[in-house]
Amino acid sequence: MAEHINNLDLFGSGGHRWVWAEPGQTVKQIQTVGADGAAAMVLANGPRPGVVAGLLKTSASGREAADTALSALERQIEALVKSGEISPWEDDHGHGGQFLRIAAYRRRGAREYGASGSDTVVLQAYECAVVEQSGNIYG
Repeated sequence: MAEHINNLDLFGSGGHRWVWAEPGQTVKQIQTVGADGAAAMVLANGPRPGVVAGLLKTSASGREAADTALSALERQIEALVKSGEISPWEDDHGHGGQFLRIAAYRRRGAREYGASGSDTVVLQAYECAVVEQSGNIYG
């Protein structure tokens, strides 16, 4: 399957990149009196935070229609943030899983307008914080 969150191509309209941090881990360390060194064992991986950053892009026959289309796309993303819904997902590298939550969506700067033939093009830079609840991006 292609890149998606909850089977929706929310970020595919413009250039973007997914960047993952390391998951939080619960680690148990054991050290024996009279022995050098210590042993460590990972008991659990916590959630893995990530960021999707890039440009949302829409085009339509007029500025108002293009703005409306971009606003509708942003509303879809913001609805997932508000609901806290856990969704299936796949990133731009083919990693995926079943437990992604969109934590925040932020615009970066003002909308930019251009033209492509007779259509108006609208661009919006953004940053979207995501959390892979299982801590695993290779699932």
